[in-house]
Amino acid sequence: MKFDQIEYFLRVAEEGSLSEGATALGIKQSEVKEAIKELEKEWGWKLFDTQNYELQLTEEGVVSYREMKTVQLTYKEGLKIMHEENANEELRIGYTPSIATVVLKKAIDHYSNKNPNIKIKLQSLSTNEMRAGIDEGKLDVILGMEFNSEGIQWETLDKRAQNVFINKDHSFNNIKELSPEDLNQQRLLMLTRSENPQYWNTILDFFSKKEINAKVAGEFDGVGNLIEALKAGLGVAILPTTITLEAERNLVSKSLKGGIPAIKIGIGYKNKGQTAQHVNEFIQSSIETAKIPISDYKVEKEPEEVKF
Repeated sequence: MKFDQIEYFLRVAEEGSLSEGATALGIKQSEVKEAIKELEKEWGWKLFDTQNYELQLTEEGVVSYREMKTVQLTYKEGLKIMHEENANEELRIGYTPSIATVVLKKAIDHYSNKNPNIKIKLQSLSTNEMRAGIDEGKLDVILGMEFNSEGIQWETLDKRAQNVFINKDHSFNNIKELSPEDLNQQRLLMLTRSENPQYWNTILDFFSKKEINAKVAGEFDGVGNLIEALKAGLGVAILPTTITLEAERNLVSKSLKGGIPAIKIGIGYKNKGQTAQHVNEFIQSSIETAKIPISDYKVEKEPEEVKF
């Protein structure tokens, strides 16, 4: 028994005619007739009689219609519930503002086109908050600078060069390319060490090899706070290059001779084998869109954050 056969039987019973039932269904009358014959053979009783040239349900047909109508309504209600529940699936994303903005925008654009019913919730978070969110099951994925944490797996999406960022009024603004020696005795503004170990290690290793003696004048728990300190002229910073950082007013980016090792920007998750299908699809979208040239995307502002 197929559900189409039940639909055909119900429509013929409601229309009172094979021809009218077939017309309403948009199929050939022979298909409807064959479906009813197969149901009668499977169920073991006759569904219709012809009296005075009219098609009427038999006693068994009346019972069959009543029960199959219930099945039809239950099936349709079930479909409705499934669509509503699937439409309410959520994708919870934590990300590092400015640093992960571009890779996040590319991934969301691609994913939303394929999954318009998935509700996406964003939170701009510190590294420690993202780590806790994954560990406690409050986040599905995180995007930002990769960090070591037991139980979190990473897919590298980008390797971002690091430049020196200064206020436009800083004396470095007159220098086309900085040398490592230029950073001696400079007041260095950095992201918090405990939350950004990869970032700190690359900078400290570079300073050690180049024998740079710079003073850490401040640590900041977010890129936004660090940018405000730069705008206020409190020092210089070394940060991964991003479109949103480059576009900041009053800030200037300077390359450094010898080049500081690039930072890995990635998507992290608890365990790909244990995540829901819609989460796995977003991870894959992130990997695929990471290959799209960054010049194809213009980000005027951070993605809209949704608290939850």
